[in-house]
Amino acid sequence: MITLVEIAVYAVILSGGHAELTCYGHEHERVTCSNGLEATITDGGAVAFSNAVTVNRNNGFPIFSDGTHSWLNSAGWVAFSTGVNVRRMTPDYFKFSTGIECKTQLPNVVACKSVPQTKEHWP
Repeated sequence: MITLVEIAVYAVILSGGHAELTCYGHEHERVTCSNGLEATITDGGAVAFSNAVTVNRNNGFPIFSDGTHSWLNSAGWVAFSTGVNVRRMTPDYFKFSTGIECKTQLPNVVACKSVPQTKEHWP
């Protein structure tokens, strides 16, 4: 089962990895994000975005219909072919190598915001 925070992470990836946004979950497995993207969950469990990109999972790794693909890098981050790296910190909190962090704020709200870079190693 895909979560709202995972859909928000995909929306950030589709926006180049630098976009701050807030995503809201609605009934009937529909999500709207403040960057203009909307998403629905298909019967097959894929995420269909309003920009015509669909995201499926292959062994847990997202595969985007626009050709964006991902893999686990040597530092334990999920690396995307766009150059963005993402790490799940907790079930409701993801960090991006670009300084964006996505956190569940309420059960139906996820905020992705830019945070100051720390000395933590980014891949």
